[in-house]
Amino acid sequence: MHEITDPDSVGFNEADARISFQQGNSAMMPVWWWAYSPMTNPEQSALTMEQVSFTGMPSYSGRTETYAISMPFSISTYSENQDAAWEFLKWLSNPEMDKANAIEREVAGQPIVNNVVTHISSLQDEAVNAANDGIQAAAWDSL
Repeated sequence: MHEITDPDSVGFNEADARISFQQGNSAMMPVWWWAYSPMTNPEQSALTMEQVSFTGMPSYSGRTETYAISMPFSISTYSENQDAAWEFLKWLSNPEMDKANAIEREVAGQPIVNNVVTHISSLQDEAVNAANDGIQAAAWDSL
């Protein structure tokens, strides 16, 4: 494996791969953006923010990128509060809330890191990318 990854990585699941990376035992890994916070948290990772960066997924020359995601919401058909649930999902998923969630670092006096976004506008937003070291731009490059 050219000494760039843990020899046991052939049997890793996503959590194993992330932990190996956080311990400095792997040089790179494909990862969802939610993993950025534990990868740069000194209580969970041997890595510093300066040691973690992102890029789009590789693609073949002349072809589109190789990776896409979706984050669907749903309302149970058994819910007795479908209208209220729909109003909540509209509020939760609006572009302004999406951007604010990716930028704000404190809620009710508690520190948070949330860099997951669902809107193209947030993936391309300069403030969102500045707050999260460009992980959303890397995701956008991969779509």
